[in-house]
Amino acid sequence: MTDHPLADVLAARPNDHQTAFEWREQATAQCVLGGNAYAEIRWNAAGDVVSLKPLPPRSVTIVKLPNDRHRYDVADGNGRLRSLLA
Repeated sequence: MTDHPLADVLAARPNDHQTAFEWREQATAQCVLGGNAYAEIRWNAAGDVVSLKPLPPRSVTIVKLPNDRHRYDVADGNGRLRSLLA
């Protein structure tokens, strides 16, 4: 499906540090070794997806909200939390 908002990012370059192959390889390894893989979706001012930032699975805690949505609490290296909505 090439009209999906993530198609170009996933096919070309998900972020400034990885090729599409490297990103998929890392996500696959995280799933196999840790059970899940996470990435933060980043948008530009126009609302277009511009990159996917891999998140270490051990730094992510999933919280189910009362409205049945999910929030992802991400800890940085200094113990600070930031929350991302699905």
